[in-house]
Amino acid sequence: EAVQRAADAQAAPDLTILSWNILAQRWADQCFAGGEYPLATAHDMLWSNRCPRIVAELLASAADVILLQEVDGAAFNELLPKLTAAGYDGLHQKGNAHPCNATFWKPRLSLVWAQHRSRTLSTILHDGLASASVAIVNCHLEGDPRASLKRVQQLQSALEGVRNAGSLQAPHASLVVAGDFNSTAEGAVAAYLSFGSVPQGTREAWGLAGSTAVPDEVSAVAAHAYQLQSVYGLDDPRAFSFAPSGRRGWHGLLDHIWYDGRHLRCVSRRQLVASEDHLDALLTMGMPSAASPSDHLPCGATLRWAGDAATAACAPACAAPTDSSPTPEHMLAEAAELLVNALPSEALRTEWVSVTTPPPPCKGKPSAEALAALAVQRTRKEDLLAQASPEARAMLLRVQSLQKEARKAASRPTAEQQRAKQQTTQAKMQKKAAAKAAEVAGWCFAPLDMAELASAAQDVVDDHWLWHRAGRQSGKTPLEPMPASATKAAGLHVTVLLRVNECGARLRAACAAAAQPATLTVSAVFVERVARITDEEVWCIGLAFASPAIRALRDAWLAALPREAWLTHCPYAGEGHASLAYVRGEYREAAERRLAPIRARLVGTAIPLPHVVFQDARHGLCEQIPLGREARSGFVRQDYRFVAILDFEKTCERDAVLSPQEIIEVPTLLLELSSEAPPLVAEFHEHVRPTRHPQLSAFCTPPAHR
Repeated sequence: EAVQRAADAQAAPDLTILSWNILAQRWADQCFAGGEYPLATAHDMLWSNRCPRIVAELLASAADVILLQEVDGAAFNELLPKLTAAGYDGLHQKGNAHPCNATFWKPRLSLVWAQHRSRTLSTILHDGLASASVAIVNCHLEGDPRASLKRVQQLQSALEGVRNAGSLQAPHASLVVAGDFNSTAEGAVAAYLSFGSVPQGTREAWGLAGSTAVPDEVSAVAAHAYQLQSVYGLDDPRAFSFAPSGRRGWHGLLDHIWYDGRHLRCVSRRQLVASEDHLDALLTMGMPSAASPSDHLPCGATLRWAGDAATAACAPACAAPTDSSPTPEHMLAEAAELLVNALPSEALRTEWVSVTTPPPPCKGKPSAEALAALAVQRTRKEDLLAQASPEARAMLLRVQSLQKEARKAASRPTAEQQRAKQQTTQAKMQKKAAAKAAEVAGWCFAPLDMAELASAAQDVVDDHWLWHRAGRQSGKTPLEPMPASATKAAGLHVTVLLRVNECGARLRAACAAAAQPATLTVSAVFVERVARITDEEVWCIGLAFASPAIRALRDAWLAALPREAWLTHCPYAGEGHASLAYVRGEYREAAERRLAPIRARLVGTAIPLPHVVFQDARHGLCEQIPLGREARSGFVRQDYRFVAILDFEKTCERDAVLSPQEIIEVPTLLLELSSEAPPLVAEFHEHVRPTRHPQLSAFCTPPAHR
């Protein structure tokens, strides 16, 4: 134990995981209307009520990895900005019209690989602090209690995808499987994860149907080679994460976290129920309710890299096939031996081979005759299995599995082919990354509120001096600050950063590093040749700035990039500049003479710099980011001039809930967002007579409203 503690002290920081089925609003509405949440109220089911509580729980957990299930597109778009503001990056499962999975991770982790399946979202995340990668499988498996085979097949498919990625393009040291399994700790999914395959006799026990045996076909699902352990296990048979009807109905543990115990170990787990009072509230009010914003409880674990994480990084969690693996010939020989023991009759063996041999692949859609032949094959195979004894049936299923594995192994590439494919894949990924970097359309700028200062320099320029690019209406920059919007616009600004791929945690950290108070100080009034215009002689009149805040921001951003990737926009001296006017070459000396008297007045002037703006007009993105370590960011999707504030009143009783409740008062205020204290522009206030409950109660009409 002392050796283990010493090793842990040298290891990377713990990795915390949180998994939660947050209940998609679509299912919440349907299930509530269908009576599946008998204890819930309409208020409990509102997304506007549930979402803030979900976000608060996620942020309070401070987990390194957050795995969510039942996340529809609208919910992901609402959750992502809130979690991004807390430093998370996220990925939403693709290719699924139904609410699906979403994975979020902190800056210490970076996404290496992802795979989107119908019920799973698999990612491989590199832990920069541990110098090791971990595969994360976020699951929401088939929900029908009788569908054990589907659940195990969905999990097997995900694990096979992760295993193949590990052997070809994304090696990983360990594995975490978590989510809503729709299966208990003693069901088929747990058996598959624990033993590598599902033993015969395994039973599924959840819901009101009681315990039922899983189909024999489940045992024939291809095995996995990971060594997995459960965070929650069977040590508390009363534990539950799902209780829609409280103590009135079935409640049990359907949400789980499993991990590969060779390089990770569990040092603590999240308590599903916070206290005895919380437990009583959940069983009394059910879920969702005031006690829980979802019909599932979040589960979580703190995992620790066992020993030296760097050593773990060199040992893959699940090795790729080697020359010692069974060959197709060995598997077919074993299948033939089992077939003889299962079916002593030569005629039956021949028929079995006939009905289990897949037809040759065909181009396009199979014909009606081919589909009919497949149906006959399937029916006859089921008849043969039904006629066999339990022992013979198990052997036949094993024969079918071995034959399938042999066909896969025969088509599997050799070790040399795998290495060549890995090199090709890496080259493609590097090329894709380079192309993506070249296509980055985001940038950062600081809007400048200095119309009076800028006009002093612009006023010296006569209109006939101005240079006009084709399609350009004026050679002068508009004097208003460049707006913080998701579309390109003109205005006074300083370019801060170029080629910013996203407004993530690294950019906000760079903005937080800006020195305070953040200001721009005019260091020069310049007239400089515009180098990017080569077909004409054009000179730019502008202001150059000195700014320790901008310098610190740029240094913090560029520090994480290789020198060859540095790209800034500083064609003139200083930490930034504002272009005010463009004049033709023959008027350059005249412009210099007119600017000379005002230079002394302008140089040294300080301009406040409260924030910068990230903009990606190609993708319609915009975020305003305050500067300084105490800054908090907020998304800016659109510029609004006015905001209307509505506060409806409805019919109510002190000790009862009216159904329906009717709106009786419509007060509305219209404010103009022109300052920090928005002035009131207009007011609308009307009362509405209710029709279902026309007599208002005394509780509904306080003295101020009478």
